[in-house]
Amino acid sequence: LRRNHSYSTTEICLNILANSSKLCPELLLDYLMPMFTFMGSCSVKRDDEQTLANISRAIKAIIPHIQDKLDKNSDESIFKILDTFSNSFVHVPKHRHQHLFESLICSFSSVNSLGIVTYSLLEHNKNTEHLYEFICELCFRFPVIKQLDAMLFVLQRVSHILDTPSLVHAGSKRKATT
Repeated sequence: LRRNHSYSTTEICLNILANSSKLCPELLLDYLMPMFTFMGSCSVKRDDEQTLANISRAIKAIIPHIQDKLDKNSDESIFKILDTFSNSFVHVPKHRHQHLFESLICSFSSVNSLGIVTYSLLEHNKNTEHLYEFICELCFRFPVIKQLDAMLFVLQRVSHILDTPSLVHAGSKRKATT
């Protein structure tokens, strides 16, 4: 995926990954971000709708299978998947952020998916220059009720961390449950 220059090869690879996510989702989780680093060298140069559509289609096919395998009803399973993307936020080209994270939000089965994505991005990218602007733009792509739910989710997580002295000193370590 990273070194090819062919649209059809990229599309075939993504289809193979999507289909393999049904068979071995836990294995795919370990290699999730390396799979999406193809957004680097070649794909960035050919920044077009077909490439973005392939990325979105792969996310929508792969993420639900991984989440089902981990625990469909658990927000923590979403965090486990999302950490891979949040940790790599600064390495993903800025012009791809919106499409990538919107696809992720729509792929998760949780009603808190916008809040979880927002919290994870804030947790892992505190010092990123354009993060707050990006989060605002991302939130505005969703209905107001989802935006309010996301803010409430983030505030509850932060409140729980502040109310738990051991978590304040050790960082969040994601022990907060809501």
